[in-house]
Amino acid sequence: MRIEDFDSGYQPIRRGTGSAHATDDLAPATRAAASTIARPDIGDQIGRFRLLREIFRGENSSIYEVVERGTGRSWALKLLAPEFAAYHELRTQFRLEAELANRVEHASILPVIDCERDGGFVFTIARLESGDTLSSLSVKSADKHEESFFVELARKFCGVVEAVARLHDVGVVHRDIEPANILVGDDGCFVLCDFGSAIDRDSGGKCFDGWMGTTVRYRSPEQMLPGSDPLDPAGDVYALGLTLHQLLTGRYPFAGCCEENLARTIITRRVPRARRVHPDIPMGLDAIVRQATEENVAMRYDSAQEMADDLSRFVLRRRGSHRRL
Repeated sequence: MRIEDFDSGYQPIRRGTGSAHATDDLAPATRAAASTIARPDIGDQIGRFRLLREIFRGENSSIYEVVERGTGRSWALKLLAPEFAAYHELRTQFRLEAELANRVEHASILPVIDCERDGGFVFTIARLESGDTLSSLSVKSADKHEESFFVELARKFCGVVEAVARLHDVGVVHRDIEPANILVGDDGCFVLCDFGSAIDRDSGGKCFDGWMGTTVRYRSPEQMLPGSDPLDPAGDVYALGLTLHQLLTGRYPFAGCCEENLARTIITRRVPRARRVHPDIPMGLDAIVRQATEENVAMRYDSAQEMADDLSRFVLRRRGSHRRL
């Protein structure tokens, strides 16, 4: 199916009517459908796909492992929650997610294969990765201290940073970089996914208000302030640094801070040095994390590409020193 054909036949709600939950703005048939369709059960069929297991469930969507009828191939199916699928703005944002994920072809970006509809169900299909996310990997890495281990993590993470740099080059700001949105691929490489909060800078950054962007824990200090620019890629750079910090240390930098005070903490406190948690983390890698998470934007990396270049140089230097030994 062509993406431009994806939303044909739906009734849009009127603009300027406030929340997308204002069901009075829906056509009667659409409103009735929205009130009766429930999320599917495991074993149900959606289009040509049978649901095998639920991988993730969020407020707006769920992700399932599915098997395709006829081919027997397994895929990841992301389903827009049926109660949201009746709304034009949310379907548009869901479709935009697929478009932006495919804007750049890169080994560290999970591409969306297709956008489809089946009755009241709206979903995308992507390659199924069998590995964990970095949020799981970082916890497991907490007891590993060998320098070669950290160098290898830096090499793999560099691929994600380079992918983000490519996205920024074509006007896409991801806005939701965190360990839970980076998969460990079948080949061990790190793969960025979930473009549900991404914005296209070239189109003016249009985004439905329900997609708020980066989880509070991974927002930069400037993003916590009123009037912050959602199109500024500097927030992605900060989130990359924070994610790398957690990957290397095995814990969130502001762990233990209550949610009520988290925003104030992010604004007023510097991210602690990674080497304070693991002294075996190489100083050069610690310095990269430090610069990426500078609270002052002017002191932070000017771009994701600068961060990627530093990571690449670090990996090459450390591998070279190991070979000489």
